[in-house]
Amino acid sequence: MKKFISFLAIPMLFMACTNDDTPEVKDPTPSTTVSYKGELKVGDIISGNESDYFVMESVVSVTKNDSTVDVVLNDVKFAAGMRYFIDVTLKDIPFLAAENNLVFKAENVIPFINTDTVPNAEYKFAMLHGTIDGNELLFNAKMADELAPYVAGKEFEFSGTEVAE
Repeated sequence: MKKFISFLAIPMLFMACTNDDTPEVKDPTPSTTVSYKGELKVGDIISGNESDYFVMESVVSVTKNDSTVDVVLNDVKFAAGMRYFIDVTLKDIPFLAAENNLVFKAENVIPFINTDTVPNAEYKFAMLHGTIDGNELLFNAKMADELAPYVAGKEFEFSGTEVAE
């Protein structure tokens, strides 16, 4: 009987010593957000006629995820006379990265406006393209032509440098 109990106790001893705590695996590419301060042009920029667009100082934030970036245009207007500023968030934009350089671009992106939890098709971007080179961000975008007249075809061009934290 003692041998039988001993044989039962041995496996229980090993089971008590096993480590069931699996170590926490950290994300190898945690998301990082960098803000850039610079000049934002809004309007018909391609025309080259300064009366067709306006310029404002702005901050653009870029959050790098695993294989995409989220771009936030902070406190922007679509027209010089617009009474209020809005935040425009462009999510899940694919990017390619090399040493100190990151390029992102997409078409037909429907942004989130201010704190909306669903994208707003009234502000669809037909195309956007950005380059981060060292501590500098160059970004341009064009809204879809089929939108309401106050936003249809508006172009955005941003050039800024990284804001030190």
